[in-house]
Amino acid sequence: MRAWKNRVGSDMKIFVSNGILLVKRLLFLMMLYTVCRVYFLVCNLSSFQPIAAGELFWSFLAGLRFDFSAILFLNIIFYIPHFFPFKFVENSRYQAVLKQIMLFVNMFGILLNIIDTGYFSFQNGRSGSDFFQNVLFSADTVNLLPVYITDYWHHTLFFVALYAISEKWFPRYKSYEIRTHRFAFVTCTFSAIVFTVGSFFLYRGFGVKTFSVVDAMRFTEAKYAPITLNTPFTIVRTMGKSGIAMRTYFDDETARSLYSAERHYSFSDDEFAKKNIVIFILESFSQRSIGSLHTTEKGYTPFLDSIISNGYAFTNAFANGTKSIQAVPAILSSMPQMTDVTIIGSKYAANRVDALPILLKKEGYQTAFFHGAFNGTMGFDKYCEAVGFEHYFGMNEFLEENSMDGNYDSDWGIFDDKFLLYTKEQLDDFQQPFLSTIFTISSHHPYVLPEEYQNSFDEKKPELNALRYADFSLQKFFDAARKSPWFNNTLFVFVADHTSPFSFEPDVTADYISPIDRHRVPLVFYTPGDTTFRARSERIVQQIDILPSILYQLRYNKPFIAFGENVFGENVKPCAVYYNAGTFTFIDSTSVVNYADDEVSSCFKVYPDSISDAKPTEAQINHFKAFMQEYSHKMVLNQTSVSEQ
Repeated sequence: MRAWKNRVGSDMKIFVSNGILLVKRLLFLMMLYTVCRVYFLVCNLSSFQPIAAGELFWSFLAGLRFDFSAILFLNIIFYIPHFFPFKFVENSRYQAVLKQIMLFVNMFGILLNIIDTGYFSFQNGRSGSDFFQNVLFSADTVNLLPVYITDYWHHTLFFVALYAISEKWFPRYKSYEIRTHRFAFVTCTFSAIVFTVGSFFLYRGFGVKTFSVVDAMRFTEAKYAPITLNTPFTIVRTMGKSGIAMRTYFDDETARSLYSAERHYSFSDDEFAKKNIVIFILESFSQRSIGSLHTTEKGYTPFLDSIISNGYAFTNAFANGTKSIQAVPAILSSMPQMTDVTIIGSKYAANRVDALPILLKKEGYQTAFFHGAFNGTMGFDKYCEAVGFEHYFGMNEFLEENSMDGNYDSDWGIFDDKFLLYTKEQLDDFQQPFLSTIFTISSHHPYVLPEEYQNSFDEKKPELNALRYADFSLQKFFDAARKSPWFNNTLFVFVADHTSPFSFEPDVTADYISPIDRHRVPLVFYTPGDTTFRARSERIVQQIDILPSILYQLRYNKPFIAFGENVFGENVKPCAVYYNAGTFTFIDSTSVVNYADDEVSSCFKVYPDSISDAKPTEAQINHFKAFMQEYSHKMVLNQTSVSEQ
């Protein structure tokens, strides 16, 4: 009996020791995640101003739950090795290898948090599962990684410091004499299973629904949700969620009376205006950086300001996303991304769509997409082919006729002024009418300027000089294009892909920043010489409105599918929508409504210097639900085209 008790006591000692070791390691990791949260807040402090101390406290407290879930998931494979009832567990090499593997896996999670700390300012939210495709393993990663390490050296230093601390202080194994017998095997195996199953339920939550990203809004305001969350959690929780959930709130007739994506303008065939269409997608042009669209002390885009004064400009235009890869389908196909995975990176990229190049190609248009970055960047070349562009001109095509010397920025691609003049030369060879989309690149980190323009702009920051240079490049394009025969028969559209992080810094714009300002972008329609086509509108518009608006200006009279509205129409309900990390945002002329899990999570009115709580109207809720019903049904059932059916 005494021997049996000794045997049980030894087993319990080993079990308790290993259990305590595992708990210590998990708590150590919890501490690292909290340190990362503090670092995240400090690096992005301007994004959360003004800060309410009470909400910030609850954000940090609730963040422990999300950290715990992420840590349990990343470490679930290590539970059984901590409870092995075998003699080799005592081996120092085994313990050293186990520790290093565990450190490697968990420091990768820490690394994701730190990388996202810098990336947050570009997307205004924690990254999802497309993080690997769009950031870590994109075609540009090899070229841009050295630049990011240099420019964001403090992130690298912070990671190295955390790794060094972990190497030194990560809880170590304490050796015990292990007796390998049947009872030890059963005890330890059972303990490992219980620990693993228990951790799984703690990871997923005990409710009917799995603990998810949108739960962050249960604990704090949507504004502070990125602080509450951590990147490993949002990536894991959005994996495998490329599908769009079918939503049905109304019967078909009621839904269509509230919103329909089917468009058909009542023009006659002989009214069709065969104007050339040139769409400029301006990299990171925030509305706040443009003096004529915002009450800044100083604008940074004098040429675009001159276009705005002679065009049809919208002061309440919104991007449907926070990334370039989200902007292209929104602008060209009138398809917003309302899920965690980008349309270009999802199965819906194969949907039949009534994209602008597909529709206009049938009307005799020559179509081309110009982007000075590497061919393959963000999958633009493949997507452009899928939506009907006949030609794609990227860095590869530019270098067939030009050298890299003085033209290549050593990071993204060809400098804007060089590539825009190249674009103008290509357009001169096109047969009219044509559709051309031109995506600029130079107003993007790392904000490199050509050598000859290094001292041409006197702004305090390189990003502002890059913005001035991008605007200057547009002017050079137009100075040259005005001499071309196609110029006066062209409708130009200017829109940004998304906002820029630097445009919200205090020394750029010192006035109040509302939660929706990070989606405000310029949107301008311009027809040279047409003095009647000049206006400034305050109506709510968005990127997905561009396609139906262009077709309206062309007097297009065939049916098509578009999730946006004609910005020049009168019998429409102006609004804007976007999605970020489980939250849908709906903006109209009365207020802003956030939805999570099919419920209103917040509603507020926006004023020039503040926001105030509001209550959504039934009409707002029904409009949003009808939109989501139409969107989900059309996307899931591949009914996003009339012309292709």
